[in-house]
Amino acid sequence: MEEGKELRQGIWIDDLFANYIYLDSGIASITASSYLTETVGDITVNYRPEYMMNRICKVADGGGYPEFDNFMRCWAEGVAGDGIGEWLKVDFTRASDEMMILNGYIDFGNMQAYKRNNRLKRIKVESIEPAFSMEYAFEDYVAYHTIKLPAATKSVKITILDVYKGAKYSDTCVTAIALPQERWRTKEAEDKEVRAYLQKLGVLDYVKAFKREQE
Repeated sequence: MEEGKELRQGIWIDDLFANYIYLDSGIASITASSYLTETVGDITVNYRPEYMMNRICKVADGGGYPEFDNFMRCWAEGVAGDGIGEWLKVDFTRASDEMMILNGYIDFGNMQAYKRNNRLKRIKVESIEPAFSMEYAFEDYVAYHTIKLPAATKSVKITILDVYKGAKYSDTCVTAIALPQERWRTKEAEDKEVRAYLQKLGVLDYVKAFKREQE
């Protein structure tokens, strides 16, 4: 994984140079009750929990929106059956009252992977300090699912209670876990800057004129 990160500091793709950036996931560490290891030809392939941390984005030369790059594998539990009762322990870098989970096996080079493998359907989320326990049910579509927690915490345990069955495999997979990006300024300051920008563009004057016409 570390070698893969180094390779993706910069790489030539179709004669266009693309830079790769790392998104701060807000996750300090992830451990699991198990993870899948399999042999593909002569190569041993594993699906360790740390693959869910610090996913990277590709930014093409000239700017534009970041594009999710999925060179890292997902986590998959490593027991027989659907993995009911298997767990993840997730430590945050900062206290948070919400987290995001990219459920299932997301691989843009293999779009069938999501439906072919198990996905989380229902989980239990527990915290020791502060103490709380809750359940969360996922809808079965590809997205970062935002889970609101009862209180801000720096560590949670996630236990699999139920899964959406894969069409081909019984491995339950998760691609990424992250905290929402930390706000670096107040909402009031952000709103003030947005209003100033809209005023500069003339948008607010246009809106006022439109309202007067409707009166």
